[in-house]
Amino acid sequence: MLSPLRRLLLATLALVACGPKSAATTDATTGSTTDPTTADTAPTTGAPVPASLGPDEQLCLDFCLNLIAQGAACGRADASCYDWCLVGLQFSDSDGCGAEMRATRRCEADAGAFHPIFACEAPECGPVYLAKDVCNGSCAHLGGIPSGSGSQQDCTYASECLDGHTYEMECTTTDPSACTCRIDGTDVGTCDLAMGLAPFACEVVDVFSGCCNDLFSATLKPAVIDEPAPVDPGTGGTATPGDPCPLVGLYLVCEQDGSPGQAFCDEIAGTLQFGACLPELECRLSDPEQCTQRCELVDGEPTWVAQECMESTSG
Repeated sequence: MLSPLRRLLLATLALVACGPKSAATTDATTGSTTDPTTADTAPTTGAPVPASLGPDEQLCLDFCLNLIAQGAACGRADASCYDWCLVGLQFSDSDGCGAEMRATRRCEADAGAFHPIFACEAPECGPVYLAKDVCNGSCAHLGGIPSGSGSQQDCTYASECLDGHTYEMECTTTDPSACTCRIDGTDVGTCDLAMGLAPFACEVVDVFSGCCNDLFSATLKPAVIDEPAPVDPGTGGTATPGDPCPLVGLYLVCEQDGSPGQAFCDEIAGTLQFGACLPELECRLSDPEQCTQRCELVDGEPTWVAQECMESTSG
């Protein structure tokens, strides 16, 4: 289990990877608030799905097609969706929650609707989100908010979760540390952390990575994730430039003059087709939007496109 400090760093990197799409749009792995009047939607078509897709490729394609089909106001319901999805799976593998993340995307790929505010998330996936939150150490889906504090005497960890409850663990700065567990402010028991905590150094655990989970279990009901992450989730599908494709932003391995590359699905000459086989990329579609430029597909090539920088006028 990752420390809360490393988890916070990884979450920050994920947010950067997700990146705001416009001044009115923010989104992250866990949710989104979006101005639907400014969000671009990735075109889709009934073109056949390329053969021999890898498991993660297929999962992200299914997720993005459904996100767009449901009209979600998610800031990633555009050409960046597929890359954002793949980056998120790789990121979750690095923090030990790959199986939970894949279960999340699989649920969202089948979801009938997405939340009007947390627009990248589907309310019907709540139990799966809770499983991901428990793995990550605190709640962050559908409005979940983690919090905490430290002092000379104790460390306090808390999280407001999508199930409407607040879970808290307060531990002494002793070795070993003794913890009090609370649900909605009411003590539900105590436990030993089996490790020490130093004053003002509380980053080594979080509310769901301590010792209170057994005491939380009567109320906290995450889904049971019984499917492991793929042994080899890497790529499997291949693309030929000019072939029809089902989603703008989908990219697959290709070969040109004996060298490997990537071909991107884009609207070219009025139809969705794979563009040229690119041995190198100028940018990634999931790259964070910068003040003066953003990464967009131009005739099948990820390209930094200049934009006006909206400078603050506040004094």
